[in-house]
Amino acid sequence: MAGPMGRRRTRDFDLPPLMRRSRGRFYYGHNTIALGSDFRAALRRYAELHAGEAEPGTFADAADGYRKAADGLTSKRPATQREYARQLDVLVAVFGAMRLDRIKPRDVRAFLVAASEKPTGAEKGGRGKRGGPIAATRMKALLSVVFNHARGAGLTDAPNPCTGIRGKGSQREVYVRDAELAAVIAHADRPTATFLELAYRTGADASVVLALRLSDVQDGALRLARTKTGRKVAVLVEGPLEALLEGLRTRAVPSLYLVADDRGQPMNLAAMRRRFWKARTAAGATWQIRDLRAKAGTDADSIAAARELLGHAHETTTAIYRRRRGEPARPIGRKIACK
Repeated sequence: MAGPMGRRRTRDFDLPPLMRRSRGRFYYGHNTIALGSDFRAALRRYAELHAGEAEPGTFADAADGYRKAADGLTSKRPATQREYARQLDVLVAVFGAMRLDRIKPRDVRAFLVAASEKPTGAEKGGRGKRGGPIAATRMKALLSVVFNHARGAGLTDAPNPCTGIRGKGSQREVYVRDAELAAVIAHADRPTATFLELAYRTGADASVVLALRLSDVQDGALRLARTKTGRKVAVLVEGPLEALLEGLRTRAVPSLYLVADDRGQPMNLAAMRRRFWKARTAAGATWQIRDLRAKAGTDADSIAAARELLGHAHETTTAIYRRRRGEPARPIGRKIACK
């Protein structure tokens, strides 16, 4: 990725124009103005020094428009907004001074490669948690979103430079067997056991499960909304789920929430994670809470049933959650035809 002038870079592709790294410290310009070893502080100082040098119609303009647009950053959930804002800071530091029509696929590829390297040694203080192929791929995806938003807003008609540049997707293939789930539930306290079974029976995200109330049971179904899409899902109250909910109605300490502590108060995700980790350690297990959503999708009778339960718009998304359960495959049983 080239700076606004001068030779094309042969290293430090993840840094913005005129900024370089040496022995874990950051510097600006040909006069090598020291920016320090902390990457975030270095970016702030860089922005001060680099102010006014950016050309019009830059990625920085596009990012600013995305932050303020009603259909942009502000339309996301609070947790997503915080993560996107952090990623945008990195992207603006790298691409901010570049005109949108001058960002090429090779620049995106260079950034993806550089940002995929996990920080080691002296670089940890400067690059923080930015490294790693999955994190880099997510930032590349946000770069693409901002670029498309800029195209829609009329800032550029240049093609999206992210097109055709593939990152690394999550390849998690953990399938929680019934015995592994039962073992953790057996070592869990009552609220945690309730939480785990609800997460499995409904296929809902952890935060959604913790927010469920008794009033969400309406007309024979437990009604909830998916975290990312907001899509409404109605899960029929029958079988084990019906028995679970009936038991919650007769708790010694009543509560409006399905998952509540011993005082009937709702629980936050951090507290539930701590309780889960304790039960998981006692059971000798290693799976994570998020694996229950994949287990629900895998255990559903069909991919169509899994799609409805998980609240996906398309079965291609659901297929990501359908994991191998470890059963042996059957060999081809047909006879070989002889002429």
